Amino acid sequence: MGMPPLDPAAVGALELAAAGLPGATTKRMFGGLAAMVDGHVFALVIGGGIGVKLVGPALRAEALATPGAGELSVVDRRFTTYVALPAGRLEPWLTRAFEATAAQG
Repeated sequence: MGMPPLDPAAVGALELAAAGLPGATTKRMFGGLAAMVDGHVFALVIGGGIGVKLVGPALRAEALATPGAGELSVVDRRFTTYVALPAGRLEPWLTRAFEATAAQG
């Protein structure tokens, strides 16, 4: 089974949101779209979902309580450091993921 097709609305939402973050770029990779800062991925679109990289159980649990949020998984692969969020509920999670990733340098 192959990767599901990318959702154009999810791609557009991530591109628009990433454009508002200083130093963030987007790049096609992993069969999807990745949002990056300093060469490190902090969010991605795979299939129909937008995944935001949130490290740590407390932060993940808080994000998972967001209406419409869930674990990011595609085909048979779970992305354990990413939380899938609806396009309309990316904030504050996208900014937090961006800041944490940027701080890694």
